[in-house]
Amino acid sequence: PDGHKYLGAAIGQEDFCKAFLQKKIADWTHEIKDLTIIARSQPHAAYSAFTHGIVGRWTYALRTSQDDSTLLRPLENCVQEQLIPAILNRDPLNPTERKLLALPARFGGLGLIIPENLTSEYVHSQNITRPLVQKIVQQELSLDDTLYLHDTLKASVQKYKQEQLKSSADAIESQLSEHLKRAVLLAKEKGASSWLTVIPVEEHGYYLPDKCPCGDSFNVDHALSCPTGGFPTMRHNEIRDIFGGLLGKVCTDVQIEPVLQPLSGESFSGRCCTRDDEARLDVKANAFWGDTFQRTFFDVRVFNANAPSYRGTTISSCYKRHEQEKKRKYEQRIRHVELASFTPIIYSCTGGCSSLTNTCVKRLASLLSVKTDNPYSMTINWVRCRISFALLRSSIACLRGSRCKPSSYGHVLDTNIRLATAESGLAH
Repeated sequence: PDGHKYLGAAIGQEDFCKAFLQKKIADWTHEIKDLTIIARSQPHAAYSAFTHGIVGRWTYALRTSQDDSTLLRPLENCVQEQLIPAILNRDPLNPTERKLLALPARFGGLGLIIPENLTSEYVHSQNITRPLVQKIVQQELSLDDTLYLHDTLKASVQKYKQEQLKSSADAIESQLSEHLKRAVLLAKEKGASSWLTVIPVEEHGYYLPDKCPCGDSFNVDHALSCPTGGFPTMRHNEIRDIFGGLLGKVCTDVQIEPVLQPLSGESFSGRCCTRDDEARLDVKANAFWGDTFQRTFFDVRVFNANAPSYRGTTISSCYKRHEQEKKRKYEQRIRHVELASFTPIIYSCTGGCSSLTNTCVKRLASLLSVKTDNPYSMTINWVRCRISFALLRSSIACLRGSRCKPSSYGHVLDTNIRLATAESGLAH
């Protein structure tokens, strides 16, 4: 025979390997067509199957088989003209939008890769495995520094890929409209795209509703703009409750909506400082920033950074503005009357947060990692993912006018973080 199939790859004459790959590509194209049918009713599940399953098999095959990129054109046509429109419920993309969606989520894309871009995987694979191949060919049993060299080459390839992605992302961003640039900037914020990178496992709270009550298919843009209903406090309460639940795991004397002490003649320099005797904040906890008896008050605000009133303002300025409003309203009273510290929790409804909130989340993850004996990197990604899904679900409920009861976060404290991370494919 001209060749053999070995470990999912072809070994042999060029014609045999080419025919083997052509059959693979034909099978993949049929899989994409089947996935398109699923995407029309379950877009998140289809998207997850593509990014977590199908792409991995493509990458492996193209790492082990040298390919002419023209063979992959029919596969890309199927992805671009059938799968992506079904997932996004929109017309086919223009070339710039297609390149944008091919970027990883951390660069503001969706990780819907262009198959032809995978042809470089074969060369990278050759470079990384060359030291091991030489040992096998020479039948040498001693690896010496070969494994270290292998890891060094692998790290070098990873660095090269990251630089290429960054360069591509910058080039694509320069071609986008101002509206799309802002959307990409929001999507690139830490934690904003966590929900895109996990497998939708309902048991761990990683799931999305299928349809909007108005009858339209669900997508993020629709959820943020649908005029049906409006419950902004529901979105706020989702974050308040999840923060309160997580703080209860690592802090003492945690209270939801604690009432401030009534004033007894105190005066404040700030005109905006609240003087209401029944004023209350969202959460209070002891031993968060300091020792056991140091109290911290938290107050939550979630806003839509794409609202018309913010479009002429930079995102960082939006966060700063909301932080300052909260501080002007509460901080002076909390410091002088409650003798405590104040931390505003500011999120955009797309999942990004202010720099102070990010510091707060890091501190919370650090305390949780010690308490649960889990790695910090795993814990902070888990926390960000929970908040990302909470914001997404509550924004949908808020903007679509849903009358369903908000999700309860009482079970968050009992969640096995390692299990949730493993089953959902959450990176750490």
